[in-house]
Amino acid sequence: MKTPRKNKQWAKESLKSLEKAWEIARAENEKLDHESLQYFYKYAPMLCAINRKIKNKTEISKLAKFAIKNRLEDFEVEPETVENYSINFLLAYLDSHVSLGVISENKVFEIMDYIVDNYELEI
Repeated sequence: MKTPRKNKQWAKESLKSLEKAWEIARAENEKLDHESLQYFYKYAPMLCAINRKIKNKTEISKLAKFAIKNRLEDFEVEPETVENYSINFLLAYLDSHVSLGVISENKVFEIMDYIVDNYELEI
């Protein structure tokens, strides 16, 4: 998949990946309760790797560790954000790209602002 350049393109790809993650989560667990959803963001690095055609397990592990570490650090500062399942997924998805050097952390905030301003998110 071609790497997005504009915020609108990033939003479209990120939201498509979010939809795919919901499909996977529902297939794995019919009962999507808080217990299972608090780790919903775990699908983000895998979908990033798929979209960027990354097959190297070391590189996938690196981007997953980076994205998950960022989510856990945010949860320490703001524990209530654990329940923002879709937002956490999107942040982990974009952070995975930061670890690849595809976008900057500032770009993550730009893209997230664009998504929040232009789209309505489920949980």
